[in-house]
Amino acid sequence: MLRICLRPLCRPPVFQAGESVGGCLTNSLHCDGKTAPLERLLAPFIPVTFTALTQISRSVDAELMERVAEAGGLRSFLGRHSELFAVSKVGGVYVARRLRRRCVGSIPSEGAGLRLSCEAHGPEPEQQVEGAGVFPRIQNVPMEVFRLFPTFFVPMEALLAHLCKLPLTTLSNSRREEELVSEDHSGRSPEAVAESLVEKYNKFLDVVSLNDKNGNGEKEKIKKFVRLQSKFATRAASYEEKEVEVTGGREGCISQIMEPYKVEEYEQYRVARLIPVAEEFCSISAEMRQAAAVLLPEGRCLIHVLLSAPDLFEVRDTPELSVRFILDSRFRPTTTCTKEEIERKLTELKESRVKNGLKMPIDRKKRRTLSRQLQFFVKPTPYLDERVWAHALLDTLPLDGPVAFAVAMSNLPSECLACTPVNLQRLISQYSYLFSLVEGEREKLLQRADIPAVEQRSLSSIDTEEILLTIYNYYPRRRHPNCGTCLERCIYSMPLLLRTKLRQLDFVEDVLRKHPDKVEVLGMLDEELMMHDKNLTEKSQMCQVFRFVGEYQAELIKRYEALCAKLGKDPNTKRLV
Repeated sequence: MLRICLRPLCRPPVFQAGESVGGCLTNSLHCDGKTAPLERLLAPFIPVTFTALTQISRSVDAELMERVAEAGGLRSFLGRHSELFAVSKVGGVYVARRLRRRCVGSIPSEGAGLRLSCEAHGPEPEQQVEGAGVFPRIQNVPMEVFRLFPTFFVPMEALLAHLCKLPLTTLSNSRREEELVSEDHSGRSPEAVAESLVEKYNKFLDVVSLNDKNGNGEKEKIKKFVRLQSKFATRAASYEEKEVEVTGGREGCISQIMEPYKVEEYEQYRVARLIPVAEEFCSISAEMRQAAAVLLPEGRCLIHVLLSAPDLFEVRDTPELSVRFILDSRFRPTTTCTKEEIERKLTELKESRVKNGLKMPIDRKKRRTLSRQLQFFVKPTPYLDERVWAHALLDTLPLDGPVAFAVAMSNLPSECLACTPVNLQRLISQYSYLFSLVEGEREKLLQRADIPAVEQRSLSSIDTEEILLTIYNYYPRRRHPNCGTCLERCIYSMPLLLRTKLRQLDFVEDVLRKHPDKVEVLGMLDEELMMHDKNLTEKSQMCQVFRFVGEYQAELIKRYEALCAKLGKDPNTKRLV
């Protein structure tokens, strides 16, 4: 029985080619094929003498440091592995060092695993060299590997078809200089030569085979996908850059040749939302394949997409072809309450707003936090991963311009809404390559980042007369124009750009007093508003009462009297309730 687990393939290359330590430790796998433990990968960066943790963190590879941060931080991680590291505090500075180790290895018999017996010792200098047995063995990688195999998963048949077209040459590493030499392929078909190349360099490749049965009663089909192991990605990129310098183009680079088979990031996050529940194996059904065909480029295989992201998906073919979505620990809601307590808090949040007559704004961040926690308890879905959520939101946005947040959110399914990230402003800012914000009439609008932005007006183009005419257009119709109004009663219905401009001005001096032919300052404050909102006592400009005069006032009175007639009210009433 075949069981495929791709999680070990998700490990990014920790060391960079050419570094004093990283150049040697190219193999981050145990001899049993499992990924090396994090402490083993971190050890080369920890000196054998006490060194400040801040200095150590600066020398550690960025991607490796991210994994350390996810494991609780450098100090706590080193402290948990006291058999390998010593952590101390000198004054106000935390320091750490790597313990030198003596390793006694026994040569395994054929088929038996390698056994190492290690003991931590004090700082005897003669043991430093012996500790090298802890780390992976140096691998000498032929340059031809970087010429023949891409660093991303491609169908095996596509790669073999490409290899069949290549001249029968290979790169030799027998000399220091790299030269092309011909191998004896006489009497062999191009297909046999291509397969022999894959077999020859198999130890540098990730090859995945799956028994695929599409559920229509057809015979099972073996699907194979291959890529260069991710730990060689940096050196592969360097090799291609050198080739570009020599040839002047990327046409001969394997990454360019196999580009049509490269799965893009958005494809992975799109198909993720087809998986009904996270952290559980779900059957790859015919319905899932049909839904994926709508979301993916024409001809793209769903299995190929799932295999291309081993950090997101785990695929297996026993007892049936199924997939598990791996929910990143960064996006797991932190829960300190039971499911019943979360439901009670959500109910209280809704009831408190209704009790206050919907006048008190709801704490949206708190509601989103509770909703995510509840969804995690009831049915954790891939939408909890904010990358999946962001791409789902992106697919609701039109291609011809911006829309309001409320419109975009209304197009999301209920399970997606329940997983809405707590801080939407941070999300939009973080995924600026997906979204852009534009100024709307009343609020900021959301649009796709890949369409031209709407031309925005500058604040300097707005004059005070335009502000007054806008206030006139939005004047409260249920208050008699003779009684006047104040900025606090008008500003929230004004366009966002004008509201921004008003914050830069002294409303009374820069706007009202500059247009005595249009408005009159009544010299009093709106006591009714100030009585309901104590914060307005410090914002006298917002409560300064004014009224329009002349033809503007006459027109407002006509509108007010027409509304009174429609409602059957006395036109001399100061305010309509």
